[in-house]
Amino acid sequence: MSKKLLTKTPGPGAVVEFMQGNQAQPAWVLDETGGRLRVYTINKRESKLPLSRVLPWVGPSDESVCGRGDILERLTTHNARREKLAAEIDAMEIWELAQGEVAEESVAWFAGLLWEAPDADRLAALGRALLACKTHFKFHPPKFEVYAAEQVEKRLKEQAGALEREKVVTAGKAFFKELWTAWSKGEQRDFSALEAKLDPEAAEKLKTLLKTLVADPDDAEAGALWNTLKKGLPDYPHQPLLLAEQWGALPPHHNYLMDQAAYDAGDSWAQDFADEIEARRKHCGAAAPEPEPAPFVSVDSAATRDIDDAFFVEAAPEGGFRLQIALADPALGWEFGSPLDKKVARRASSVYLPEMVCHMLPEALGIGLYSLAAGASRPALILEWRLDGDGAPLSFAPRMGWVKVSANRTYADVEEELGREDCAATLKLGHALAEALRRRRLEGGAVVIERPDPEITLAGYPHDTRVDLALPPEHPKAQLLVSEYMLLANASVAEYAGERGVPLLFRTQDAVLPGDVRGIKDNPPDIHAAVRQLPPTLTETEPRPHATIGAKAY
Repeated sequence: MSKKLLTKTPGPGAVVEFMQGNQAQPAWVLDETGGRLRVYTINKRESKLPLSRVLPWVGPSDESVCGRGDILERLTTHNARREKLAAEIDAMEIWELAQGEVAEESVAWFAGLLWEAPDADRLAALGRALLACKTHFKFHPPKFEVYAAEQVEKRLKEQAGALEREKVVTAGKAFFKELWTAWSKGEQRDFSALEAKLDPEAAEKLKTLLKTLVADPDDAEAGALWNTLKKGLPDYPHQPLLLAEQWGALPPHHNYLMDQAAYDAGDSWAQDFADEIEARRKHCGAAAPEPEPAPFVSVDSAATRDIDDAFFVEAAPEGGFRLQIALADPALGWEFGSPLDKKVARRASSVYLPEMVCHMLPEALGIGLYSLAAGASRPALILEWRLDGDGAPLSFAPRMGWVKVSANRTYADVEEELGREDCAATLKLGHALAEALRRRRLEGGAVVIERPDPEITLAGYPHDTRVDLALPPEHPKAQLLVSEYMLLANASVAEYAGERGVPLLFRTQDAVLPGDVRGIKDNPPDIHAAVRQLPPTLTETEPRPHATIGAKAY
């Protein structure tokens, strides 16, 4: 407060006010020396007060009063009257009268809006009221600046935010400590009674804060509040997640990685796109022609619901094989750029986890309308090959069409049939082709890693979870059938696209593998040695060889 506030130095017996602890405090001037006042305060203290600290309202003055008891009585009387007057003043009403009319003015000017002849107590009361209304006025000694409406709105929002943060911090510190203490001791407690003591709005803000930090640990606003709330707690990885689970704001074993990827679990997200899904259904129904006659068969695990490939193989009249693979075609009638398309593009992939499966497409489409369910007419991308007796492709062509899969089979039942003497000729032929394709890849320098994939199952999820790890039943013949056909499909489509300049993303591994790496590796030491020597694969826009698979393009 460097400006000179007073045009006249208050003399002995004058009541003055100064700021202390963000409040205006009254004092009685005892004397003045060299620009410094010696005052007696309402708190019964005598002190030195620079003129620069005196607020720009002075009075009344009575030099006849000299006893400390009488001075204190006068100060108390004036202070009580000023507090009462200040409580009756509507600073907002004054702001509405002044804003747009003046940029800044003195207390006396503002007092003229309320009274014809304000006394010293009224001036002081008004000064106190304006000082307290920091959202609408700013004190630039000796005048008050009147904030414009835009500034007031901004400051009100800031004030509301500060109050909300203070409420959340006050409620959250002790509560988070209780949560953390219980978690660190391994206690399973019901926090509903403790939560009931929280302000409901603050409790909701605390839950939102924890969830925000779980999904985005680098969120600046949430991080600032969290740094205040976690004081007194030890540093610990994933602390917001653990507190949220302990509270019950998130379920046990919550998958925070999906939150951080903004990937909606389950299928409830699809409800927002019900109209688009229905439009896809109607379009497919109207566009469906007579399906092709080939009796396609799919082979998947027993749990598979989104069936996206099926095949049919027969002997070619000129010798060798004729293979057709049908791939589910959700692109039929798809509206690119639509809200549903953007959502699906953001999801990017289905996610298969031991505790759940999350589909990229709405389940009504992915496991419904476009899934190659037996007996249903479905749109498909059909890939067709002519291959010689050794599995070498003689011709390849893709086409769009409709298919009706004759059977959805499992690895287990196909494996069982392939082991029988009375196995269907078509299935025998299909397995023979798969073996020929494997031989050709190995002759081309491919590496085949044969190791079982452990199967993870959960029991009692999520509250009493037990993890079981076991080797699943092996179905080598049935799995060879599917894996070799899919490898052939990817390699053939890559070559086809490369020859015609069709833009695709290719998996490449353009390298010459050492001779001891090539071939089938089926025991742990050989697998480990081979994998260590394999160069990394790349994702590129130009087709190149993929050495491990033994393909010219993939």
